[in-house]
Amino acid sequence: MGDATITYTGHLSPAQAFSTNGVITVSAAGAALSNVTLSPAPNPHNSLIVFVEGNELWTIQGQVATPITHAGLNPANPAPSKTGQIVFSDLDPVTGFSQLYVCNFDGSALHRMTSSNRQHGQPSWSPSGAKIVFVSNGALWTVSQDGSGEAILDVTTSGLQPNSYGNPAWSPDGAKIAFDGIDIVKGHRAVYVANSTGGSAPEFTIGYNTDCSHPCWAPDGGAIAYLVFSPNLGNESISIANAPIPGTNVRGLCIPPDNQSYESPSFSPDGSSIVFEVRTMNQPSSLDTQLVATRNLPTLLQEALSEEVEPSSPQWSPYFGKKTFVGSGGQMGSASGFLLTELGDGFASFLSIAATTPSKLTITKQPSGSGDAAQVYIAKADAITKLVYSNAYYGAYTAVSTTGATQAVISVSSVSGQVGLVAPFAEPAKLTRASETACAYDGKFLGVYDGKGKNLAPSGASHIELDKKTGALVSWR
Repeated sequence: MGDATITYTGHLSPAQAFSTNGVITVSAAGAALSNVTLSPAPNPHNSLIVFVEGNELWTIQGQVATPITHAGLNPANPAPSKTGQIVFSDLDPVTGFSQLYVCNFDGSALHRMTSSNRQHGQPSWSPSGAKIVFVSNGALWTVSQDGSGEAILDVTTSGLQPNSYGNPAWSPDGAKIAFDGIDIVKGHRAVYVANSTGGSAPEFTIGYNTDCSHPCWAPDGGAIAYLVFSPNLGNESISIANAPIPGTNVRGLCIPPDNQSYESPSFSPDGSSIVFEVRTMNQPSSLDTQLVATRNLPTLLQEALSEEVEPSSPQWSPYFGKKTFVGSGGQMGSASGFLLTELGDGFASFLSIAATTPSKLTITKQPSGSGDAAQVYIAKADAITKLVYSNAYYGAYTAVSTTGATQAVISVSSVSGQVGLVAPFAEPAKLTRASETACAYDGKFLGVYDGKGKNLAPSGASHIELDKKTGALVSWR
């Protein structure tokens, strides 16, 4: 997945790695960990694509598609940041205006960002994640990440119709903002580029006599892709031109068949591919990717999406950045050991455990049987004082109640690589049954937590049964 930095006091047991079905889990225990920091490798598995399906937000990471929000929303124009957040717009029933909302990549910490009495839509993050540019009543506005400091971005250019602006996109270096607006002379939409502080905005898509819209920057800032409308066919294709000089090296990038139209282009973090929405006449929408250059980038979308999903507005996130899980600045605090799981070349989960006496913590993999079975581990200590896990690189953590616990059963799915179950217990647990579909443990379990962080047995249990592949709880008593 990338590099890891581990700092500790004591004698950390040699790290062990176990592989099942492409899921690799690294375990280490037995010392006072003061720092565990991950630096993900820059590959497609360490980024994600966010899109809208019906009234939900979904993400694709690797070959796994996941809904991250649920009914009750009507999200539009999601945009992911390099800090692990997604901003989108939705109608606020209190103010009666479309407002901006923010959540983590896994859907946690969902909250409304803005509340002013104006429309908010089509947001785009600044490269640092500190600000957002958005459209309100046809004008460009900016707002800070915490929802404060809404201010209009004064953009003026001769021939550009006021209050016709849309689809802003912040440049990778933070210096420019591309957007589309109506050219009064030509009577169609064009793409313009302004300084991020406002001022003059020269037209970028010169030489066109048709609508050009929805600009998106290449990650190196050296090109802008945009939609071009064909009045003869009534559809849109994707073109690209070098930036920042208008009209330089213009070329068609993604040309659809006559019965299709392309929408919402977004570059992969390395600039080698572009994801876009495919609209086919009288058929559901879909997503597709196309190589911008001749590079070996695997197509991830068709394997991840079922035919029932009708995606729209896809946006590719930046690569995941360096992050501290344990230690100063890490939300998991101190630890005596950990489990780090990867799926392919990408992050899948991280679990940390702290013990009263760090040197007495051990993490032992249990016999798995078949080659595609879930990985099951037993953590053992004089007393477990903390157990925290997360199934998302950017997202919520689950803190398990460990009062009275000396051991814990931990399962890792052989399908997703994510933590499927955590069950702390006070007395030795033993494997009582193993079949082709499930395995069972008996013991004095203090709770049973699933992969989403819910305690399914808050009153405890004496018997748990796990799915053989996913490690999820099947039954308990």
